[in-house]
Amino acid sequence: MRKIFITTLALAVSSVFANSPINVSKDTKDTKAAPVVKAESSKTYDGPISGKVVEKINAASYTYLKLKTKTDETWVAVPKLEIELNTQVEMLKPMPMFGFQSKILKRKFDRIYFGVLKSQTEAMAKQKL
Repeated sequence: MRKIFITTLALAVSSVFANSPINVSKDTKDTKAAPVVKAESSKTYDGPISGKVVEKINAASYTYLKLKTKTDETWVAVPKLEIELNTQVEMLKPMPMFGFQSKILKRKFDRIYFGVLKSQTEAMAKQKL
């Protein structure tokens, strides 16, 4: 009975943190110590992100877009595509990542959202027909 309780408690705790954006910090004095994990309080989106493309960077399998939204400018990453600057786009189901380091771009993004543009999902749906 005790094992069931401990297992259930462990699963409940892990499920609470599974959907939270986290940042793993490697700043520890003892290199053998576990990394410090802290929740980020940076802005997240509950719904789609809409904005105008003001900057773009094409990489191996992703296109990184800097969007000018109604409230700020934010970076998003989508499967590679050709897109013109000043194009209005909408990203569906954005997944935030904090402190993301792109090895290909040799660049760190403090906050970036990964997802798919609405136009990409519509194009995929037409291909399946």
